[in-house]
Amino acid sequence: MSFFALLLCPSAFAEDAGDVFVSLPGNQTGEIFVDGQPTGTAAPGTVRVSTGSHMVQVKGDCLTDTKSADVTTNGVTRLEMELKPLGGFAQIAVTPADATVILDGEPLKVPAAIELSCGTHTLTSTASGYLSDTRDVKIEMGGAYKVDVAMALEGFGTLSVVVNPVDAKVFLDGTEIATGPTTIPEVPKGSHLVGATANDLAPREETVEVVSGETTRVEFDLTVPSDAVGDPSLVVTVPPEEEKTPREPREINATKLIAGGALVAVGVGAIGAGGAIRAKGLEFHEQYAALDGDGDGWIDPENEAVANRLWQDEIQPRKVQSTALFAVGGVALLGGAGAFVLLEEDGAMIGVNGRF
Repeated sequence: MSFFALLLCPSAFAEDAGDVFVSLPGNQTGEIFVDGQPTGTAAPGTVRVSTGSHMVQVKGDCLTDTKSADVTTNGVTRLEMELKPLGGFAQIAVTPADATVILDGEPLKVPAAIELSCGTHTLTSTASGYLSDTRDVKIEMGGAYKVDVAMALEGFGTLSVVVNPVDAKVFLDGTEIATGPTTIPEVPKGSHLVGATANDLAPREETVEVVSGETTRVEFDLTVPSDAVGDPSLVVTVPPEEEKTPREPREINATKLIAGGALVAVGVGAIGAGGAIRAKGLEFHEQYAALDGDGDGWIDPENEAVANRLWQDEIQPRKVQSTALFAVGGVALLGGAGAFVLLEEDGAMIGVNGRF
């Protein structure tokens, strides 16, 4: 009897104990457990336990079997056991949700909660615009696992920056991105300028190459006082703020304003006069239409002389005059606008000197 069995069953020296003999077929081997506790005894083998009912389990490499044993005083209880595979439970999720997932060569719809046999399984995920992800999922006997796969975008990598001291500011391509150690996901692949600064310490920067789907690590140990370093290469490059060009003072251009105002006034006056003449002509046209007594569209013979006079002396001249005044007024208004808005070499000008 092993030392562990004696510890497990302190009554083994007493009369109220018996033996349990465990047999296994073929070349199977394992360790004997009694009531969930290891005995240190290999199976096939014998363990001595206290009398009564016990649960006996044999555990091998991803194999197990469990049976109950009723032990009698100084008796031998024989258990014929056969080890069988026992797996575990896995909860699997993949991002993006439309990824194609293959587990051990078979399609898998995710998210999934499945039972897997003990051992190592291969999980492969593919999706458009993402790097393929293949990983091993190891399942131990009776274990429960959560597997979350976050696929990396194609053309992007991860940048891990470690700084000392931990309150140092971290820069990426001239832009401050964090304070202290940081990990930056989805950084476009290619060359990037990474830097770090801290109060009273010499800043540092380094050009790194980010690889698609991989993590690039850079470390900065800012321990040198800034007043002890004269190397300009240690200065972090930060883009300067865009300089604002001061506006030139504007001066009123009286010539433009007077010319524009005069032309606008002429245009408004011409259009107004044309409107008045057109209105008077419409009055004579109503008199002309009234000469058609029966409304058949023809002037009665006795009214032809009057109708001809109205048309030639009153209606037709006013129609021509109003049309001409409208045209003149439109041209004058355009000229006035041109006087206010003049295109010069330095841009559009609105009655003043200076770019707007």
